[in-house]
Amino acid sequence: MNARPAAATLAVLGLAIASAAAAQEPLEPPKRVALDHRVRIDFIREIKGEYSQSPILREHRTAGFVTSLGNERIGLRREGEAPVSIPFSSVEKIGISLGKSRSQGALRGLAWGLVIGSAAALLIDSQDSSHDPDGQISNTDVALLIGGTMAAGAVIGYGVGAERWHDVPVHHLWQD
Repeated sequence: MNARPAAATLAVLGLAIASAAAAQEPLEPPKRVALDHRVRIDFIREIKGEYSQSPILREHRTAGFVTSLGNERIGLRREGEAPVSIPFSSVEKIGISLGKSRSQGALRGLAWGLVIGSAAALLIDSQDSSHDPDGQISNTDVALLIGGTMAAGAVIGYGVGAERWHDVPVHHLWQD
């Protein structure tokens, strides 16, 4: 049996899944942060004063749900934790979640499949192989391995998805 058509079919299947997922309708990003939005906050690297000892502010980035918005602070509840109040002065950038994108997940999975399949092919090729008399795996086997891992990665990535973010300027947090 010739494995080339099978490898080509698997690679085309992975690309087809990624392409179909990419055809999804894009969401209109929100213009400002509102209560219950899922947000990702990037903090300013050097925080001084009373906030410098806050565990959440010592991280570079965090994500959670908005619980309150004031003139100087944003309330954030991370999963499984109590809400915290974060001063706007410590926020460098904020992104609003647009939900999960199956297309981005499929493309990311496709890329991971390529990396994993290539690494596996190199590993197998570096060892003695019984597939070929001279000790190397054939091009067909390499194509089948890489095509298969790419297709599997695209299918898994499509199922898992990847979260999409829309960045909003910090000064727009409380304004229209």
